[in-house]
Amino acid sequence: MEWFTNFLFNRSQIVNYNGSLSEKFQLTSGVPQGSILGPLLFILYINDIDDRLSCANIIKYADDTVLFLAGRDVGEIEEQLTKEMQKVAQ
Repeated sequence: MEWFTNFLFNRSQIVNYNGSLSEKFQLTSGVPQGSILGPLLFILYINDIDDRLSCANIIKYADDTVLFLAGRDVGEIEEQLTKEMQKVAQ
């Protein structure tokens, strides 16, 4: 499992913009872009988000997630979505 730890931690990055290179800096989160494990790790991370929700609907596709619900009162919808987002954040 050391390879997996090395895959996620102690990584650095340099940005190339119009031929100018940034200083090297340490990454503190994320998965290497374009990696084969990236999509799998994202699915494992986000897959059980539905379990936290009580009234909102959810659509998940690739790396996009949308919470939504319907109602007649905008204030009530806003309040319910705020509560749902707080659950997701926890």
